[in-house]
Amino acid sequence: MAKQKKYVFDENDAAMPSDFDLDNAVAANDAAERLTAHIADLPDELKTPFLLKYAYEYSLREIAKTLKISENNAAVRIHRAKKRLASILREGRDENEI
Repeated sequence: MAKQKKYVFDENDAAMPSDFDLDNAVAANDAAERLTAHIADLPDELKTPFLLKYAYEYSLREIAKTLKISENNAAVRIHRAKKRLASILREGRDENEI
């Protein structure tokens, strides 16, 4: 088994911003991972328009055309996905605070 080299930081390395907060960065990363997992758990009829809107920046018209649904239906599905995710995240936050 090859021995791993240890890296030693020196003054030429990029410095961390003075206001960098590792705890907040870790918490933000954890929250992003939880959100990604919850999005993956959404039913396809909610997940697909949600991802098209927020990951791929499709307009409601483009989403409707792609999914062969009305623009109003696309908006409703995105709203339902956001509402469900908000509820799940609120419940998770409450459980983590206990």
